[in-house]
Amino acid sequence: MKEQKPSKKVEFELVEEYYYAGQHRFRLKVRGTSITVNVAADNLDEAVEKAFEILRSSGALRNLLEG
Repeated sequence: MKEQKPSKKVEFELVEEYYYAGQHRFRLKVRGTSITVNVAADNLDEAVEKAFEILRSSGALRNLLEG
């Protein structure tokens, strides 16, 4: 039997891009939720990857995909 992938996907909205203490930072909101992730990254693609990893490692990603 094939493993089914969740039909939902996580999308991020860029809330803010700024510099603080010499770091390029991004504030990303998970679309359709009140979850906001703040990360330091060199560019937006890296910021999305880091935000996704934070959600995955915290267990929040599983809840978002199942709920």
